[in-house]
Amino acid sequence: GRIVLFSDGTETVGQLKDVLDDLHAREVQVDVVPIDYAYDHEVLLERLDLPRHVRLGETYEASVVLTSMAEGSGTLVLEQNEEELTRVPVNFSAGRNRFAVPIQVGSPGYYEYTARIGVPAAEDNRSENNIARNYLFIDGPGRILLVTDPQDEAEEWTYFHQALQQGNREVEVV
Repeated sequence: GRIVLFSDGTETVGQLKDVLDDLHAREVQVDVVPIDYAYDHEVLLERLDLPRHVRLGETYEASVVLTSMAEGSGTLVLEQNEEELTRVPVNFSAGRNRFAVPIQVGSPGYYEYTARIGVPAAEDNRSENNIARNYLFIDGPGRILLVTDPQDEAEEWTYFHQALQQGNREVEVV
């Protein structure tokens, strides 16, 4: 048999060498047609880094890593749960650039962050790589609803209530 492989030479998943060895052992001929890209102007967001451990109310930093083929400028937008947090003009050099954005979260929960870079079309060939996403989950104190019988004596559940509070739990008694 014969396979024609069109490739830019970049492995994204798995090991091509192992597959080629297997095909060679089966006497399958593999012809490679290289794909060349000629991007003189390309801007992309490599990643959006967030800390893994954040305490409630603490200020932390979102770090956006941008790579560009040439020097340029644009607008960096950071969103939290699809709401814009910040929009800042940025200048970047050719190569890898890092931009830090301070953030503070006031309540526990799941937070999804999206970074976008807007640049003039003449400076960028592929706009689909101008976005990066990441998320944070911030723990808060455990919350407990303690339901009591209004006919009962408070001393029947008071010690239990105190024990829950000593375990750093928010306890609401109804």
